[in-house]
Amino acid sequence: MSTSWNCKPERWNAKAGEVIGKKEDVKILNVYLENMKAEVYAVYSRLNATGAATTADSVKCKFLGKAEKTHTIMEAIKIHMMSITSFF
Repeated sequence: MSTSWNCKPERWNAKAGEVIGKKEDVKILNVYLENMKAEVYAVYSRLNATGAATTADSVKCKFLGKAEKTHTIMEAIKIHMMSITSFF
């Protein structure tokens, strides 16, 4: 999922999940990312609390306010068959 923000790769601290720097724009971006992360965790917690299936896609859809993609019966059968064949 994209945030539509960007930074130079050498300025990205992957371990911390934030941009390296002290300038105001860097601080704003890091606060934005931290808030976004907190919102995603909140969505995940709410889905878990309701007992709903909690997948990356369900969290993303709920976070973005979109309806979760549903499958047709044929799509569901294909997904099921692929999971069975990959098991063997």
